[in-house]
Amino acid sequence: MREGLLSVAKEIEPCFRGDYYHDSFDLMQHYISRKLSAISKKKNATELVNNLDIIIKYTNPTNDNWFYYLCNQPNFIHQVIKNIHHYRYPDNLGTFLYELSGVVTPSELFTEELMDEILKMEIDEGSLSEVVDTFIPETRYVFFKKCLDKNIIPTHMYLSAYSKEIKDLLIQELPKKIGYCTDLFALRRIIGEDEKSLKLVNDYMDNNYDKVHESIMGSFKSNSKYNKDVSRFIYIAIKELVENEQIKYSQIEVDPGGSFSQIVFVGEKVFKFGDKRKTKTFPNNPYIMKPLLRQEMIFGKDTIFMEITEKAEIVSEDLPDEILYDLYKKLRDLGLVWTDIAFRNIGRLKKDNEIHWREDIVPSDETLDLGTYRGKEKLKAGDYVIIDADHIYEEDDPNIEYPDYETYSLFEKKYQREKGNNPSL
Repeated sequence: MREGLLSVAKEIEPCFRGDYYHDSFDLMQHYISRKLSAISKKKNATELVNNLDIIIKYTNPTNDNWFYYLCNQPNFIHQVIKNIHHYRYPDNLGTFLYELSGVVTPSELFTEELMDEILKMEIDEGSLSEVVDTFIPETRYVFFKKCLDKNIIPTHMYLSAYSKEIKDLLIQELPKKIGYCTDLFALRRIIGEDEKSLKLVNDYMDNNYDKVHESIMGSFKSNSKYNKDVSRFIYIAIKELVENEQIKYSQIEVDPGGSFSQIVFVGEKVFKFGDKRKTKTFPNNPYIMKPLLRQEMIFGKDTIFMEITEKAEIVSEDLPDEILYDLYKKLRDLGLVWTDIAFRNIGRLKKDNEIHWREDIVPSDETLDLGTYRGKEKLKAGDYVIIDADHIYEEDDPNIEYPDYETYSLFEKKYQREKGNNPSL
């Protein structure tokens, strides 16, 4: 049996990329299926479990159903725990254990023995947090304590997973452990309203900008965060923003829900950076938040989109749709089409829509990766403005995308009727 598994592994290995969602282990799946459909399937099942070190190594969504067929073997859970360190996708270990817990008794799986084996693996804090979160509540506290003993602070579990017992432990250990925290912003969210602990964290942030920067980059959902030049540019940019806004480092905030970009609030400035943006360029105009920086930058093999604007007041979705239509209409009058029409993408100006900086800066349209400016209106404080300018296009752009086609269609028909045209949408 072992020779057969090793032979399959030898065929798979040249194609292994470490990509959890795209690596294919169909060969391993077919081999296991054949062994479990043979006349000697009972004996084969026993032997397969005794060779889980190979099987676990080549497991992902393409063949993760093997444990459904082997879980009834007497030493199955013991073998899983013993060989968990062979798992090739530590970033997805939480998912693996969650799926596994659906076919075995969770209390038999989520043991201290498993915790100790996992802590021997090289798993980053975010992925380890997911693993701790996967553990049943009865054992989660013990695992969290073991992490703290190893100078690891799991800060990326679901907030509901931080029981009072875990919070009390974290607060008790914080003075000794804060220097090991890799996400100070997440730590503040966990602590909540404990004033003494919040002061401790904020004082630490004010005196340790390098750790603040580490926290910002650590939660950035992009492999480009490992690019030293990308990291250095962001380090300097945020430091400049802090000096301009005359705030403390502890007053920086990070949006925990950013999908495509990391969103950092520095005083009255919003700094976005990420790998993706839907619309690379369109004519500059008065109805977007005037950017101080909006540019796609190349750092070696990584291309990063950077944007700095003023902060706007968040608006309610209970406002009348006429507010959205007014912005849509103004853009259409400039020959532009806005297709991601939603209240989440607009805000109210706190100041006039101008660049507010300690020095006079007037970046050109070209520097901002935007086309020649159109329009003459100047939005004032209190006016509504588009704060997420993705999905603004020239009206004849063949690559227009419609995230909200229903609203776009409704608004475009209304616009064409007002213009005396017969809308054909």
